[in-house]
Amino acid sequence: MSYGLLRTILCFQTVWTIIELENLKTVSYRIPLITPDFGQPTADDLRWIVENQVPAPNRVISAFESLLHDHAQQYALATQSGTAALHLALASLGIGEGDEVLCSDFTFAATLNSILYTGASPVLLDAEPKSWGMDPELLELALRRKARQGKIPKAVILTHVLGHAAPLEPIRELCRQYHVWLIEDAAGGLGSTYQGKPLGSWGDAGIWSFNYNKILSTGGGGALLSSVSTIHERAEYLAHQAKTQKSFYFHKEVGYNYRINGFGAGIGVVTWPQLSDRLQAKRAIRKQYQKELADMSELGWQETQVDEKPNYWLNGVLLPDREMRRQVESLLKSAGIEVARLWKPMHQQPAYQHLPFMGNGTGDILFERGLALPSDVTLAAEALEEVCTELRRAITT
Repeated sequence: MSYGLLRTILCFQTVWTIIELENLKTVSYRIPLITPDFGQPTADDLRWIVENQVPAPNRVISAFESLLHDHAQQYALATQSGTAALHLALASLGIGEGDEVLCSDFTFAATLNSILYTGASPVLLDAEPKSWGMDPELLELALRRKARQGKIPKAVILTHVLGHAAPLEPIRELCRQYHVWLIEDAAGGLGSTYQGKPLGSWGDAGIWSFNYNKILSTGGGGALLSSVSTIHERAEYLAHQAKTQKSFYFHKEVGYNYRINGFGAGIGVVTWPQLSDRLQAKRAIRKQYQKELADMSELGWQETQVDEKPNYWLNGVLLPDREMRRQVESLLKSAGIEVARLWKPMHQQPAYQHLPFMGNGTGDILFERGLALPSDVTLAAEALEEVCTELRRAITT
């Protein structure tokens, strides 16, 4: 090994240690909601990552994409972020100004932003109360109205919420009936399946996120999945600055710098073998929560569909009303237990209030009454019992 390579590895190890220490500093709760987990890479892991960055990180990125492909049984493109993957999905389908896209209203802003990046016009559809995903009845109503107007939307983007599947079968059937592209935002859905098939692989395109808080993190990153070769090839082209293969840089159109960086891809490769254990830990946490809180009729849970196997990335619960949610949130945080509000629906956000919205009140209820409970893969049984004890006390106080 050259001195320069050894120095690079030692620097990488030092940076890794600093990152881990900073993570510990930022955990201000005794029992955190979720913490970044980059695994415990060995010196050999780091050496492999560093050695394969020169002359270009293509080998590391290809290795990561191969793992993604094998898991999803889809073409897989590793990207800079889940947001970038969504934008590429839309751009690869040729969606732009003058087009409409129907979108989940109960979602993270990135879902909606990706549509706005293209110049297309979003229409927001509310959630349904069981899975917290897009309401298929509202989708059918929207498509019928658009058909009568002679303007069928180009695509539907549905969000799988907290690792649970949205109502895939009726939504996919409606998209087929009206010849509309289906894009799955499965940002938090890595490892979740419906009828044995991974979330993100049911539509024409789908995405995963590897952000710091996800079940597998590359520090920042995402993936675009598709079973359609032309979508994959177009996305790959656009993600690499729309560069045509020649002996010099040649660009016929505007592209993006959306590919994942080599170090992030390397982290994904060396931590991938831990995915199965992390999924097992997440599912054990959910099982213990429901066992410990089985008698708490005040709590509403996100339902699991028949044939669905969620990853339980986060465990969300509904309190009876807004005042109870406020009380529980305050008391748990005072006890050193981190909880988080669920998403504020997009139609309530100042940046998007002007957009068309079809609602049924579900998203508003989820925001006003919902909380996410600690769901870290390292959450010990004793700590989870404490969460349940304090939650019970907060509700009955």
